[in-house]
Amino acid sequence: MNPIVAAQPCSSCVRRWKAYDGHMASLKMIARLGLFLASVAISLAITLPGTVWAGQLLPTTQIPLGVSIVQIHDDPGRSAVYAIDRVHSRILFINPEALSVTKSIYVGEDPTGLDIDEGGNVLYVANSGDGSGTPGTYRISLVDLNTQSVVTNFIIPEIYVNFSLLHAVNVTAGRQGRLYYNAGYDLWNGGMARAMDADTGDDLGEVAGIKSVMLATFEGSRLYGQYVYYGNLGQMGVWDISSDDITQTGSYGYSPYSDDYGWRYTNYSISDDERYVAYGQTLFASTNLSCQYGVLPEL
Repeated sequence: MNPIVAAQPCSSCVRRWKAYDGHMASLKMIARLGLFLASVAISLAITLPGTVWAGQLLPTTQIPLGVSIVQIHDDPGRSAVYAIDRVHSRILFINPEALSVTKSIYVGEDPTGLDIDEGGNVLYVANSGDGSGTPGTYRISLVDLNTQSVVTNFIIPEIYVNFSLLHAVNVTAGRQGRLYYNAGYDLWNGGMARAMDADTGDDLGEVAGIKSVMLATFEGSRLYGQYVYYGNLGQMGVWDISSDDITQTGSYGYSPYSDDYGWRYTNYSISDDERYVAYGQTLFASTNLSCQYGVLPEL
């Protein structure tokens, strides 16, 4: 293993960022927690990370897919990777050992985000396209990973934000029985993330004006994302989601607002021990965003 050694702006010892520890671990860190691979989004093959050396992630294997994909997610309980084929509204089931796509299923119009529940048996898929062309038909699909089939759909409540209809673009699983989603950047001059009962699909209310990809810790106690804090300016935020009484516990005004107003990056990831969060190209302490350990150009 060749871990990345990060810089240390904080007054503490040098930390090691766990970037690879064998069989699919690096893909888990990159894909499971919402960090997109830019090369995957525009290519027809998925690249499995290999060795980290001198701060660069070196690929070892490519799996031809035949389609462009927009998000990937590994399955920590199975030898499987799931990918969104947005053009054909499908989820691809990929076997990283056989280096092949084993199955694909239709999930709903224009899928854009996905995550696995805490139990590891349900894949949630955010479909940003409407179901029937009328308000109140936007949905999140639930895929049974044991049968690899859609078992039900949860309908997004009919809510307007600045004359834009709420729908699901990004989705994140929290603790058992809880799900969080937002409409990305599709809501005119605004953002909204909401909580949902993952067992019934019932709406549990607004979380915050989050517009970016979101990240929940493994045990589902904290939620990270870029949110609207003034006008249409964005900054990093942290919320306590250990109960339904959700409260914001931290924020940080990153990145610079001169050219992107706080919306430059679309990636969040977290280390296996939950001590570090990566956003953009910067490594942060997960419980104190003002503490930054350095820049990782490969993110």
